[in-house]
Amino acid sequence: MNEDKNMAHCGINDAYVAGLFDGEGNIQFYKIKALEYVRFRLTINQKEVLEQIRDYFGYGYVGINSGRCWIFVVSTYQESIDFISRVIPYLLIKKEKALVALTYLNEHPKRHYRSKHKLVKLR
Repeated sequence: MNEDKNMAHCGINDAYVAGLFDGEGNIQFYKIKALEYVRFRLTINQKEVLEQIRDYFGYGYVGINSGRCWIFVVSTYQESIDFISRVIPYLLIKKEKALVALTYLNEHPKRHYRSKHKLVKLR
């Protein structure tokens, strides 16, 4: 419960993340050889905010990209479904692409997806 109060105090919620994602996020569809995956990335230069977002969702990866900006990445199948389902209601700019990604994920649950930055096959 203390965690929930801390997150509420920080102002992190689905709508806030959706707003950041609309402006600074991207949805990537990849196919490498026979492996397919969808990845959601949010890039800003404030690591602490991305760590709070990761803690709020309880998943994702926070790291630094080649441009020296901090990134929050969601790429496993279940986490991708959860993340995009939670932010879609609040998206404006990326809503259409997010719906395409969610449809793809729902229609291809047994395909290959990126997990923890390694390509793995789902059951």
